[in-house]
Amino acid sequence: MNYAVIDPRMPDDAKRGIRENGFEIIELPPSPALQTQVASHPDMLIYFGEKLITSEGYYAVAKLEIDKISRISGKAVEFASEVIKPDYPFDVRFNAFEVGRCLFCSEKGVSGAVTDDAKRRGLDIVYVKQGYAKCSTVVVGENAIITADVGIANAARARGVYTLVVSSGGVTLDGYDHGFLGGASGAFGNKVYFCGDLERHPDCAKIVEFCEKHGKKVVSLSPSPLFDAGTIFFI
Repeated sequence: MNYAVIDPRMPDDAKRGIRENGFEIIELPPSPALQTQVASHPDMLIYFGEKLITSEGYYAVAKLEIDKISRISGKAVEFASEVIKPDYPFDVRFNAFEVGRCLFCSEKGVSGAVTDDAKRRGLDIVYVKQGYAKCSTVVVGENAIITADVGIANAARARGVYTLVVSSGGVTLDGYDHGFLGGASGAFGNKVYFCGDLERHPDCAKIVEFCEKHGKKVVSLSPSPLFDAGTIFFI
């Protein structure tokens, strides 16, 4: 069985799309340490490295879910030592991503547990100004990303990562002017899944072409507008 770890506030039609694509859903309860709009976003709450990294405070809230994810993924749970708070940069401890044998993250916010985990696996640490690094980035494959953040794009290209830069519009997030495309997506196998209808994004054609170029098929999970529910983590 394959699983999708999601924010329970993901629109129902997108949840239905996940199930129709053969995944069982694991919903993460909200963290009291984060702002309400992102309190259940997977990319704000956990990090998948050699270990499953989260905070001890969140584990107290989501023990059942974290233990289930740990058991399914085969990754031991590790706690970050840093304090988690609702304000930046104390909210982005786990908001990082791996591509091209590098870990991209914010030096100000990332947890030492995440960077230590990456170093143990021989990854280079690349610091970028965008604290919401994973939210901002669709990791298409081992050496390909899509992002609207020019700083991330420049850093990735400098390290040989194939990068498509897109506009920042076309994604909704309650309480904010817009959401992030990375937070409205998740990749698994040979597919990149989008929370909503990718055709509603102004750069849909370029995104589809880029994904197909890198051996991935695009799947829209619903006909609704793209919605940033935090990166969908697939197991």
